Amino acid sequence: MAMYLLCKLRIQFTRNAAIKEHLPATLEKFIVGELSSDILFLRARAMDAFNSYGDVKFANFETLKRVVELIFLAVANDKNTLVRVKAACAFNCILKHK
Repeated sequence: MAMYLLCKLRIQFTRNAAIKEHLPATLEKFIVGELSSDILFLRARAMDAFNSYGDVKFANFETLKRVVELIFLAVANDKNTLVRVKAACAFNCILKHK
């Protein structure tokens, strides 16, 4: 439920400077790990989160690298079509980083 709300409140979160500064840490702490979850629903929802917040600037380049790798692996290897489609959308957003 929390990942769903995070995605739905994207506009409000990115407009509020006090919240926006905490988004990278929040994504890193709560969402990155779910990209490789054994639970289909959590993997799919984590892909949605990075579809919404793919443009967030992470302080640690290694985090961004890990996210790109996990999303790519989902596009290439996930057994579930829903996760692959959501991962492809997230991959498109995350590749906007320089």
